[in-house]
Amino acid sequence: MAGAADARVLDAFGGLAVASEYPLRAGQVREAAVAGSVSRALAIGEALAGGVPAEPGAGLERLVTGRVVAVERPGGGATAVLVEGLGGDAGRLLRIEAQSEYLAAYEDGRALALVPDVVAVLDTRTAAAVQVDRVRYGLRVSVVTTPSAPVWRTPAGHALTGPTAFGLTDPGKSSPDAPGETGPGNTAPDAPKETSPKETSSAAPGDAGSSDVGEGGS
Repeated sequence: MAGAADARVLDAFGGLAVASEYPLRAGQVREAAVAGSVSRALAIGEALAGGVPAEPGAGLERLVTGRVVAVERPGGGATAVLVEGLGGDAGRLLRIEAQSEYLAAYEDGRALALVPDVVAVLDTRTAAAVQVDRVRYGLRVSVVTTPSAPVWRTPAGHALTGPTAFGLTDPGKSSPDAPGETGPGNTAPDAPKETSPKETSSAAPGDAGSSDVGEGGS
């Protein structure tokens, strides 16, 4: 149990604290770390310093810029998000599948991005990351992706972090160095059914999940 002094320190940090454990020798880091990851993170930060541009660079690919028009949380830790394109992306509709992190982006039944590659939802104006538990109807967002480290594209890597590890299938995209994830009958998840704000404003007693769907813009 934390003492009074510990509690004051936690309060000063907003209730959060981070500990660094298990120090490694330089040789162990060379074998286990992803080389260049810190430099890559800095380059991405510079590329997004003024928001999310049409061509971000730094290894990022912008999939769509638009507005969140539906959020479904059916239970079991799953979340589905619909992003409707705006501006140059008008007329497009992407479905994002997520659990604790974003796992896949689908358009017209085809996977545009899929784990183990990184899928991120960013606030279009600030480029701040929108966490899965914070995504909501009306947010103006950009969906971006970037390739994962090569180690995650090996058969062993895919076994741990590939689509099947999260219960997903890949109807139209596979990593060039990864084992095949496609097969007969594989399809993207269905889009959320059309419902009115009144029908989705609250869950009925005993419902495990919830839905956030609305009309109009923010």
